[in-house]
Amino acid sequence: MDRSARPPFQLVASAVNFWKSRTYQFFAAATILVFSIFAILGTPRGHSYNLNVSWFSAFEAAFWNGVLYPRHLPELWYGAGGLDFFFYGPLPFWTTALLGRPLCPNCPVNTVFSIGGAWLLVLSGLAFYVFARRFMDRTTAITASLAYMVLPYHLVVDWFIRQSVGEFAAYIFVPLMARAFADLLDRKSGGTLFAVAFAGLLLSHLPSALLAAHVFAAVFLAWSWTRRNDWRAISQSGLRLASWGCLGAALSSFYWLPALVLIGDVSAGALYTPHFTASNWLLFDGRPEPDRTMGTIVTVCLIAGIAICLAASFPGVVVSDRLRLWIIAPAAVVAFLMTGASAFIWNNWLISMTQFPWRLLLFLDLSSALAIGMLANMITARQVVIGVGILAGVAMIAAAYVGTLPNSFGAVAKAFQNRHEPPETSGAREYLPAPLFRHIERTRGSSLNEFWDHRHKEIVRKLAESAMAGGRIVEHKSRAVVVAAAAGGAVIVPIPYWPHWRAMVVSTSEPVELAANRPEGLVTFTPPPGAKHVRLFLPYHWSEYAGLAFLLGSILILCLTAFRNSLTDT
Repeated sequence: MDRSARPPFQLVASAVNFWKSRTYQFFAAATILVFSIFAILGTPRGHSYNLNVSWFSAFEAAFWNGVLYPRHLPELWYGAGGLDFFFYGPLPFWTTALLGRPLCPNCPVNTVFSIGGAWLLVLSGLAFYVFARRFMDRTTAITASLAYMVLPYHLVVDWFIRQSVGEFAAYIFVPLMARAFADLLDRKSGGTLFAVAFAGLLLSHLPSALLAAHVFAAVFLAWSWTRRNDWRAISQSGLRLASWGCLGAALSSFYWLPALVLIGDVSAGALYTPHFTASNWLLFDGRPEPDRTMGTIVTVCLIAGIAICLAASFPGVVVSDRLRLWIIAPAAVVAFLMTGASAFIWNNWLISMTQFPWRLLLFLDLSSALAIGMLANMITARQVVIGVGILAGVAMIAAAYVGTLPNSFGAVAKAFQNRHEPPETSGAREYLPAPLFRHIERTRGSSLNEFWDHRHKEIVRKLAESAMAGGRIVEHKSRAVVVAAAAGGAVIVPIPYWPHWRAMVVSTSEPVELAANRPEGLVTFTPPPGAKHVRLFLPYHWSEYAGLAFLLGSILILCLTAFRNSLTDT
């Protein structure tokens, strides 16, 4: 077999051909347009704006100071430091720091983060093109890719309204996984791409990765039904998918393994208040959603997506069986899991950890974009045989824009007016250590159940800006703080206490016991006699070492696999 017929050689050859084609010129023009619009508008003030901009400001400061993977960010929480990137996916922030900041070195954080969003949007279109080309000609694939980029949930809801950057990045890796998944079902190639894409999805957004496992499992079951007389092929394909999926999980374990192991040591309960309870967001169950505006928006997106998929699935529309599988199966799973009919699953299964059933619209967009590409191709070829269905689908997409765009105007206007405003530097309250979180609840007098209640920020700000007792901070880095201790007495450092902090005397390496002061929950210690400087540090946890070992092992397996394939080809 020729080398170009197998990964990674196939990907290299495809990339070379792509850069030489008119397709590249088209995407280049679209890229310039997207980057210009995003740079001018700035980062929309959507639901997660303050978190995203605060996170990115602190993340890139640590990153460009030489910390390749900054988990603890000293600039968060007004200088008290935040543990947020022990738990939140780093890939969107790496992308923005590496690709966004160099394009605009002197731009404010708001603008740079928006440029990072432009990168994510363009890369998602390119990734979908790779997937669509497996089933479509070049022109149809381009049409489908454009649709994927501008579908209302993807662009308007995820970027402008919700500002969910992790889910926005997931749009890159889902179509790459789908391409490799389809290849693995038909033949043995595609494993490397599947593992790398799954790793990218995990590094971007854990909830989307968990949902992807269920959606792709449904696609596999639907495919298996069509091959039900060939159990050997089904079992072999299933084994290949599971093996490459495990390898992808190992590639990203340096992130998710510490995140899962350490999540119990922060205030993760704040993630599952009524607003974040999945069963409260199920549609058509006779109950109002926690946010009726958001409920209406996702309902419109669901109906529009299902309508366009149905239009492309009518018997008169010329669609191959393999393409029809990718249009129908994900859409059917999303339609079921977003409605009240699936309440028993959300109440009794681990997908409830994803918080919002409408995160599944990511996968409906995959199907909808394929459907739009095929219908557009039929229109241009004058092969329209079900005009009413097609027009109904297009009308529903238009209705989705009418229903979602007005909710984004305010976010865009505020972003443009305040794009030079410095970030707030607060973090996510669910990642605050438990002692400080309990102090916040006592101070407020009630539980932090209200989604839009941000009074906790002022409490943390006052603690972070309070005068340090018994000494002063002389150095504050990503995982280390050096304190100059006054003679005698206890020292209270305005840093949230976490049980994984350790301390020692700088001059003698003598260990120092740390505790949480009462009632605030800040780090306190009594320095040994004669100790002038005490170093507080976060040592690498065993889960971090284990994740790194899994990463190195999976890279070795990928290299050995590529080497074996090259020997086979020769």
